[in-house]
Amino acid sequence: MVRVLSVHHFLAQDVSNCTKPVATAIADNLLLIATEKNEIEVRDLEKMEKIYKLSTIDRVVKLVYSTIGKYVATIEHRDGIHFVRVYLNWRNEEALLKAQLPVRTRIASVTPGNPQPEQCFEAVDISCGNNINSIGVCQSTGNLIMARGTMLTIYKYSLATQQQTKAKYIDFQDCMNMCLSYSPTEVRLAEDIVACLTKSMVHVFKIKLEFFTAHESTLHSLSMYSFSSESEGGSIDPSPTKSKSVNFAERIILNVTERRRKESSCGKERKTSVIRKHPGHILLSQRTEEEEYFRGLNIIPNQLVEKEQKELGSLSSPNILETQIGPCENPPDVSVAVHLVPKVFPDSRIQGTPLTLLLSKISEAELNVERLQLLRLSPVYWREYRVKRNKEGSSSRSSSSSSFSTPHNPLQSAMYSHLMSLTFMFTSTYEGYLYHIPGHLRRVGKGVGVKKIGTYPFTSPVENIVLESSLLHALTDTGLETYTLRSGYHTVREAQAIDNKSNACPPTSTPICLIGLRPFLGVEALCLGQDRLVLLAAPELEADRRKPGGKSGGGAGSVVHHVQLGNSGLLQGGDGEELEDYTVYSLHLPSCLDLYNDMVSVAEVNSGTPHAHLQLLCEAHMVLRNALHRMTWLQVMRSSGCNAEQAEITAEQIEAVRTAYKESCCKLADHYISMETDEKCLLATPYYRMSGLPILSVLERFKIDNSPGSPLPEGVLHYIKELVLAPVNKESIIEHGVAEKIITILGEHAVDTLVEILLVSPTLCSFKSQTSLRCLEAELAKEGGDKNVELVVAAILVGGSGDRLCRVPPIQLSCVLLQRPNLLIDMQLQNQSECFSELSLALKRYVPALFCELCASLVESNVLNLGQMLHLLLQTFMTMDSGASQENAFVLQFFLETYFVELISQNSQDALMLLSSDQQQAVMTLLRSYLAN
Repeated sequence: MVRVLSVHHFLAQDVSNCTKPVATAIADNLLLIATEKNEIEVRDLEKMEKIYKLSTIDRVVKLVYSTIGKYVATIEHRDGIHFVRVYLNWRNEEALLKAQLPVRTRIASVTPGNPQPEQCFEAVDISCGNNINSIGVCQSTGNLIMARGTMLTIYKYSLATQQQTKAKYIDFQDCMNMCLSYSPTEVRLAEDIVACLTKSMVHVFKIKLEFFTAHESTLHSLSMYSFSSESEGGSIDPSPTKSKSVNFAERIILNVTERRRKESSCGKERKTSVIRKHPGHILLSQRTEEEEYFRGLNIIPNQLVEKEQKELGSLSSPNILETQIGPCENPPDVSVAVHLVPKVFPDSRIQGTPLTLLLSKISEAELNVERLQLLRLSPVYWREYRVKRNKEGSSSRSSSSSSFSTPHNPLQSAMYSHLMSLTFMFTSTYEGYLYHIPGHLRRVGKGVGVKKIGTYPFTSPVENIVLESSLLHALTDTGLETYTLRSGYHTVREAQAIDNKSNACPPTSTPICLIGLRPFLGVEALCLGQDRLVLLAAPELEADRRKPGGKSGGGAGSVVHHVQLGNSGLLQGGDGEELEDYTVYSLHLPSCLDLYNDMVSVAEVNSGTPHAHLQLLCEAHMVLRNALHRMTWLQVMRSSGCNAEQAEITAEQIEAVRTAYKESCCKLADHYISMETDEKCLLATPYYRMSGLPILSVLERFKIDNSPGSPLPEGVLHYIKELVLAPVNKESIIEHGVAEKIITILGEHAVDTLVEILLVSPTLCSFKSQTSLRCLEAELAKEGGDKNVELVVAAILVGGSGDRLCRVPPIQLSCVLLQRPNLLIDMQLQNQSECFSELSLALKRYVPALFCELCASLVESNVLNLGQMLHLLLQTFMTMDSGASQENAFVLQFFLETYFVELISQNSQDALMLLSSDQQQAVMTLLRSYLAN
C-alpha cells in the first residue's frame, strides 16, 4: 500500500538553458554536461551559469564523477571503438587554458604523470575496446570498475610517485578481473560490493580475499568482523551474563499454610477438571479421536500468507521477479571467477572469492514484456559505530605463515569499518525494488541481513531515479515523483539493538508514502547535487520526436531554429553554431528540518486520522534520525580532508537537528502513550527515554483526567512501572519531586498499581513513605479495604500498623508473601548477614502461627536451608527485649514442630529417615524447648 500525502516542497526553482546533453553528472555543486562536440560544459548550480568548458578526446557516451581524486571518468566512442578515460585537474581553469588541443593522454600505470600534476589538465587512458558496456566508481575508494562483455575489471585508484622528482600523481592500476557467465549492461561498485544488471537479471556479490594454504584444505577469510559501538565501548550484540544473586521468581515456592488449611477444611483438591465443550466443536490445533469432525473440513492454502510474500508498498501487482537471497558462494545458473593481478597481490596464497548476496531474475512469463534498468548502490556510514576484526579471523593460520601480515584489501577504504549498510535499488518498467544489504556479514540471527524492503509502484513508466538518505525521486513519463525511502528503518536495526526499552525505531511495516508529485514533460536527465535536484528537459519539438508516433527529421512538420541573442551567448543559431534550447531546472531541495516541519504540520492537521498521523510522525522522525547520522559522518570526513568540497557542516547545525530529533521522539511518545492497545502504548517508554527529557518533565506532559475515579492510560502506567522497576542508564526516582509526583498520580488514579510497585520496589517504599501511607490509609478506610491482602501488606511496608494482619485471610496472605520472599528477608550488603524484615517481625508479633508456617515454607522450598533459618530466628531473639523471651520460645518451638511434621508427612517411605547435621541440631533444640516448658 502507498499512502499519498503532500508534504515535500522544493524551496525554489532556477531555470536556464543549455545545449543538447549526451551525458550528465554532478560534481559537488557543479553540473557537468557532455555535448556532441567533444566538450563537457561545467555549470555552477548556485549561479546557474556556464563557467567554462573542457575538451574531451572523443564523443562522450557516459560520464561519472568520483569524490575521491575529484576526477571525471568517461566512456567515449570513435569509429566503433569505445575508450575509457579519466580527466584530472579539470577544475583548474588556468590548466585548461594552457592545455594543448587536441588533449594528449597518458596510459594508466604505464606512462608517468606530469611532474606538476596540480597545475596540469591531464587525460588518462584506462582501456579501449568495442564492447565496453558500463563504468562505475566507488565514491569511498576512488576505484574504477569497467564492464566489457562478460568481463569486469577493477582499477585501483592510487597515488604513484615520480622517480626523479618524487612528486605524487594520480594513477590507476589493474588489480582484479572477473569473468561472468552473463554480460552486464550496468555495473556499480561500493567498497568490496559489486552490483551487475542485465535486462533480465540483477546480481550482487561481495569479493572476499582469503588465504589458501597447502597444508590445509580450508580457506581462511581475511574479512571476519563483529560490530561494536565507540560510544558504548562494547559489542553491539552483548551476550547476556548470568547473575549470581538469587532469583526468587524462578523458584517454585511450596506453601505450607495453603496445604494445611485446605487439607483440614475441604479435603484433597481434585487433580482433574472437566471442561464442557460445545457438542459440535472442532479442535483445529491438533487431531482428536473423533476423526469424523475433520472429514468435511477443507483447508484452503493462502500462498501469500504462508510464504509471507506481502511486499511493502506493492499495489497487489504480480511478482515478476524470482529472487534468491544470500550469502551463498555458487548460485545456480550464474558463475563468477575472480582473478587477482599478481603485481598487486604478489602472494600466490591469496585468492579472491565471490560471495553472492542477491540474485534476482525476471520470471519466464514476463521476459518478453519486462526489462530491468536503473541500477543504484549507495553506502551508508555511521560515525558512532564501527566494526573490528575478530582475532580468530587471522589466528588460525599455519605456523609457516604466522609471520605473514594481513594484506590491505584494495577494494576497502579507510572508512570501511564504519560501513553500516548499502542501499540497493533497481527498477522494472513500472516498479522499483529496494533492498537492504548489510555492510558486513554477521552471524546467523544477528542484524537484518540481505532483505527486500520495499516495492515502489510508479504512476507511469520510470525513466530515472536518484536516492537521498530518506527520499527517492523518480522521473517518470508524466513527471517527478518523490517517495519516502525505507532503507533507514533497516540501517538502524542493523547497527543498533532495538529492545523497545531504551531504544526504539518505527516499524518496518510502515507503508511507503508518495509525498510529492509534480508534472515535468520532456525531461531526459535527472541529477542529484548537494542541495539541488537538476532536471534537463528537451525542447517541445525534440520531446515530440521522441514520443511514439512522433515526427523526426525535416519536412512540413519540422521547425528550423535561427535564434541569436547578441553577445550573451545564451542562445545561438546559424551555421554550425551551438543552440542552447534545452532547459535546465535546478530545484532547491528542502533541508531535513524543513521536511520535518512540513511533515509535523500535516500530521497535526491529520490528528483525527490515527494511521496517517502516526505515519507522518514516523517518517519525520526517520528523516531527522538519518540526517543526524549523515551530518555527523560528513563533518568528520570533511575535517579529515576526504571531502573538502562538501559544504561545511557546523556544530550548530548538528545541534539544531539533534534538538528536533529529540522533539520527534517526544511527539512519537505522546502519540503512543494515548493508544489503548498494550502493544502500542508500551512504545511510549523508549521514545521518552530517547528524547532526553528529565523524568519530571515527562510526568508533567501526561494528559490525565482529574475527575474522581478516572483511570490512567495504560501507557502512563507502563512508563511509571518501567521507571521505578527497570530504570536504565542514570534514571532515578529519588530526583527532586519525581517520587512524590509518581505517588500522587498513582494514589489519585491507580492505587492498585501503587500497591503493586511498593511490593517490589524497596526504593519507593523507603522514599516518601508518609505520602504513600496517606494514599493507602485512605483506600483502607473504604469498605472492604482491610480484606485486600496486598493493600494491607503495602501499608505495613511504608510504616502502617501491623494489627491489620489479624483480619486478612491467612491463605491469601501466605500466597502474597511467598510470591515475594524478598519482603520477608532483608538481603544485606556483602559483609553483613541476612535478617528478618520489619514485615516479618510484624507477622511474628500478630500472627505467629502463620509466621512459623511461612518460615517452614521457605526451608521446604530451598530458599533458605534449615541452618540459615535457625540462625535468623536466634539472631532476631537476641536483638529483642527480654520481655518477649516466652513468646520467642513459643515461636521457635512451633516452627520446629511445623517443619518436622511437614517433613514426616512428605516422606512416603516407611523406613527411617537419615537426618542431616542441621536437622539433628534442630531436634535437640526442640527437645530442650520441651524440657524447659
